[in-house]
Amino acid sequence: MQVLLADIARYMPAITNLMREHWNEAGYSFEFKPNIAAYIRLQERGNMFAYAAVIDGEVIGYCTATVSRELHNPEIISCMSDALFVSKKYRNTSAGGRLILAIEAEAKRRGATQIQWGAKPGSTLQRTLAKRNYNASDVMMQKELI
Repeated sequence: MQVLLADIARYMPAITNLMREHWNEAGYSFEFKPNIAAYIRLQERGNMFAYAAVIDGEVIGYCTATVSRELHNPEIISCMSDALFVSKKYRNTSAGGRLILAIEAEAKRRGATQIQWGAKPGSTLQRTLAKRNYNASDVMMQKELI
């Protein structure tokens, strides 16, 4: 398995099915319609990057993240995970952990001093991050405004 820094414009078509699998599994309440142009613009500005886990040319997992200066203190550069997903078939491999490590290293390389991940309460990701010395800092609450 390889974990590669991915050009979003090139890899997005290859991961659309994985993204849809992630969307369906996560149970989001709105339609799946990724704004690929926005992802590409963010990457071109240096504010977004992506990694792909690849086996025999097949993308089996991916992670996207943003990097930006904190609005409350521009001396702080923060990385925020946008998405992390590994196909069910490959979840008992090192793919997820290797994607996390790759995102951490790239965030550091880009000057980030902190990183945040969104994880569903009680999820495997939450437990995995806790084992990697991540601490819960905020809880995101959501409400539909329909």
